[in-house]
Amino acid sequence: MAGQPRAFKSVKDLAGQVEGYFEECSAGEFQMYRGGEAITVTEPLTVSGLASHLGIDRMTLFRYGAGEYGDEYCDTIKKARARIERDKVAKAMLGIYDRTICIFDLKNNHGWKDRDTNENGDDVPLPVAVSFQEIDGRKDAAHPEAD
Repeated sequence: MAGQPRAFKSVKDLAGQVEGYFEECSAGEFQMYRGGEAITVTEPLTVSGLASHLGIDRMTLFRYGAGEYGDEYCDTIKKARARIERDKVAKAMLGIYDRTICIFDLKNNHGWKDRDTNENGDDVPLPVAVSFQEIDGRKDAAHPEAD
């Protein structure tokens, strides 16, 4: 992007700051209860938390990951986002994170999406319209017992 200076001096600088975010989160422990039992969890890893730690907004983080500020930054951002995604999925599966919030986050920050497929595994375009045709006075000729 022309006119905007890079937020990082180098890839090494970015990688160090990213690792600093992960270290900060792992040091922040919280007590919570799951199934009536107290467990200790670390601070959740989030894309917005990483962006905030780096001093940039979420969309700028995505632009770094897309190579808009130079391809040399892509891998560092992609690896960081993958680590956040892995944390989110694992802890949702363990019941530590709320699954609904994780689904929302995975769709909005990690490119996940709902996809309907048919028996062959092919994508089915949504929405699917269903209509019935009257044949011999019946709406469903294939299943006459439904009348």
